[in-house]
Amino acid sequence: MTSTQEFDAIIIGSGQAGTPLSLALAQAQRRTVLIERVHVGGTCINEGCTPTKTMIASGRVAYLARRAADYGVHTGEINVDLRRVRERKRDVVESFRDGSQSRIQKTANLELIFGEATFTGPKSVQVRTKDGSPRLLSANHVFINAGTRASRPRLDGLDTVPSLDNSSIMELDTVPDHLLVLGGGYIGLEFGQLFRRFGSRVTIIQSAGQLLTREDSDIAEEVARILQEDGVEVILHAKAVRVASQMEIFT
Repeated sequence: MTSTQEFDAIIIGSGQAGTPLSLALAQAQRRTVLIERVHVGGTCINEGCTPTKTMIASGRVAYLARRAADYGVHTGEINVDLRRVRERKRDVVESFRDGSQSRIQKTANLELIFGEATFTGPKSVQVRTKDGSPRLLSANHVFINAGTRASRPRLDGLDTVPSLDNSSIMELDTVPDHLLVLGGGYIGLEFGQLFRRFGSRVTIIQSAGQLLTREDSDIAEEVARILQEDGVEVILHAKAVRVASQMEIFT
């Protein structure tokens, strides 16, 4: 029978809250365990800020290269190698992730466990480690920093056609001919402008009367104007009700 290991603190998830909290507790002489299911760094480093801004930097270069003649600089045809963009993105993410993981593993009073955590009681957790073996842990203080995942809209036909979310879109190896973005929030707009600058035709479908519904209308209008200057098609007051492949549409 597996014995229970006692800690002062258990932290589930090594995101932007869990990692610094684990370091602070350990440095305060609290015996701490940090449990991570997939990779250190959470959403920001692995699927959010770091990879998206890395790709946006590539998109910015493509945008400026296409406008080079406006500055008196003449170049040839601009082509985006999305495999290389993806490779650079992965390298930057890995660098950030490895630096954070190394810092955790070198900190006294702090143990990093890779595995899936489930509660077995109010102050006890079982971890199914990557090799399949269980570990039982308990602590007076348990903190949850379990991160986020993309939600899928309830849309007829969505499960029958290929679709992308904020994570899978960054793993594409070719620039899509036409990218259809459902929703006019910050993430949708960010990827819409990015892939337009990579060379895709981009259409953004927004059910409300403006993009960025939590912003003032003048801000939203200016953002829409910038996107349209880039060549992004913005359709307002339009709600997606069904998804189908081209073959289904024309048969």
